[in-house]
Amino acid sequence: MSSLISALEQLAANAWPAAETASVDGWLCRYAASSSRRLNSVLPLQTEGQLGLDERIAAVEQFYSRRQTPARFQVSPAAAPYSLDDDLKTRGYDLVGTILVQTAAVKDVQTRCGRLTSGRIVVADQCPDSWFDTYLRAEPGREKTAADRRAVLARIAPPTAYVTWEVVGEAAAIGLGVLEQGWLGVFCMATLPAYRRQGGATAILGALAEWGAGQGAEESYLQLFARNTAALAVYGRAGFTTLYPYHFRERAP
Repeated sequence: MSSLISALEQLAANAWPAAETASVDGWLCRYAASSSRRLNSVLPLQTEGQLGLDERIAAVEQFYSRRQTPARFQVSPAAAPYSLDDDLKTRGYDLVGTILVQTAAVKDVQTRCGRLTSGRIVVADQCPDSWFDTYLRAEPGREKTAADRRAVLARIAPPTAYVTWEVVGEAAAIGLGVLEQGWLGVFCMATLPAYRRQGGATAILGALAEWGAGQGAEESYLQLFARNTAALAVYGRAGFTTLYPYHFRERAP
């Protein structure tokens, strides 16, 4: 299980890449000029064993201090060393933001979500302006970080599918698929308020699964906040179940 979790953590990091990375004795320090915790945190999946824990943490804190951002760790069950979460807690790192990583067989998602009941699906391998505009409009405040979000999308190296659900010619819901090593990552699921609870998310998931299957993907994964009960219900109906949680530990400069 630990090896699978570690692989998914790395795949997700590749699918939503930071602007800057640095290795600290095997830990991956990530930084981007954004408010995203994922893009501004350490991914501690392995250690090279050349530095002691105190030295590694000190190096991490220096990395983030130079960038005037809090030192932050993304802690999953695959974190190394195994005691890292307790070690960080002892050092005064607060727990923030619990995330669930869910998985599903691509064929299962296709079966559950494959029938489009209304509207039409459009799939593009590059980010259309209408897709990005819908992404920003779906949640208040995203416009303020539009440039940062554009930059993340531009950095994605693996194959991508930008999926749009259109209703009467208007983009109503969107999602992003990122394919690597036979896994389909699902990101940026968003629906405009006026079109929510009309099957848009299900349509997007079905289209992403169809695209992923065509690219050879057999499994899919996504991430969501543990408190997002509405999304949990949608993804549950699509066949997703929680494989593991992760959370962040952070300490202000």
